Amino acid sequence: MRPASRSGGSDGRHGHTWRSIALMGYNTTLFILNDAMGQIDQNPIGWWGEVKRHHQAAMVRPQEFGFGSYGNGFWVVANHHADVTKLIAVGGNYASVLASTATARSGHHAWNDRLDLLARSLQATLENKEVR
Repeated sequence: MRPASRSGGSDGRHGHTWRSIALMGYNTTLFILNDAMGQIDQNPIGWWGEVKRHHQAAMVRPQEFGFGSYGNGFWVVANHHADVTKLIAVGGNYASVLASTATARSGHHAWNDRLDLLARSLQATLENKEVR
């Protein structure tokens, strides 16, 4: 979803360039209510400008925002470095960060690693159960 220009394009509304707000090595998680997707179709450039406007604040906490006729159809859930793993729960028209940890020296791609991360964030211990 990046603008085609590598030198940084302007969103035309807020005067920010992509280069001025994008951080190399970072990942951004977006949450879109399917009901609100028509608003993107009506004004994709304006919607992208709204995403960029909320994306840096999502480094601190998720940012819910509206666009078009939807007051709350979109979230920038997380904006974090690639060496950080965030577990995100989605449901009930919301997205919540459940856990976050640095993963530069640990696994985070396999399901057992993600479950381990969730257990540690809940201060719980996972045990293997023997299957009969």
